[in-house]
Amino acid sequence: GVFVNFIDFGINTLTDKERNTQTEFRSWESVIGLSWGFNLHKIGIKNHYWGFSAKVYKSALVPGFGPGDKGVGSGLAVDAGYIWQLTPRARVGISFQNMGQPVWYLSRDESDPIPFTFNLAFAYMNDVTINNIRFAAVRSEMLVQREIARNYLENQPDPFWKAIHTDVGQATYNENFKEINYKIGAELSFLNTVSYRIGFLFDQMGERFEKRNGIGIRLLNHIQFDMSLIYSPEGYFKEELHKLHKWLPRFEYYPQGSHGIRHKQLGFSLSFYDLLNFGPQDLRWWESK
Repeated sequence: GVFVNFIDFGINTLTDKERNTQTEFRSWESVIGLSWGFNLHKIGIKNHYWGFSAKVYKSALVPGFGPGDKGVGSGLAVDAGYIWQLTPRARVGISFQNMGQPVWYLSRDESDPIPFTFNLAFAYMNDVTINNIRFAAVRSEMLVQREIARNYLENQPDPFWKAIHTDVGQATYNENFKEINYKIGAELSFLNTVSYRIGFLFDQMGERFEKRNGIGIRLLNHIQFDMSLIYSPEGYFKEELHKLHKWLPRFEYYPQGSHGIRHKQLGFSLSFYDLLNFGPQDLRWWESK
């Protein structure tokens, strides 16, 4: 597989200590990567799947700041994942994202760790087939996510393998609990063509409490278009956080709710996959194979 991601952070303003505008710039990030997934069914190992990705990223945090290409960081990173299919309808997976060297924008002596992330997810799916027609499908996923990084004011950040101990291993239970992001989502599809999705992100440390709605359109079993919209105005989820604080004594209360920075953020993706296996059956992609 080949993938390209692009994130536009919009126009940002650089000011001095007196808040006088120095310059404006558009911040963005891009990633280009190659992926490979495989199984070992031919040697009798069933229901287990592995995958790897290698990617090149460019992070234009403060483009044009200083001489040359300063303000822009770049580098290489690797992802790895594993899925265990528990039943025909349920599976569990883990992945390690962004295993790579620290990134720097202005000076190599001022490097920052890239967001090395551990994910653990449980997924369920159920298809409804009527007269060989894939009438409907329901899919859901629950995911916990922990970003792992250890930075210092005077020294270089720890490499990702060392940060597993210095960040996670040396943190208390409450500190690790606050660092975990929780995600839950569901998808309802009709005729293997149109899908509606809804999901929620609970990020206590980042004060991101977001609901995401999305739609998907699939054609010919090989083309997928997706669009999503984040709903998270300032103060969103405030009352629910207050209730959680009463139910869970370990839960730290954030009375302001969501900070609202990503409210109304749009996301788009266009995917082409399995193109080498295109056949006559793909002209009727709503039918069960």
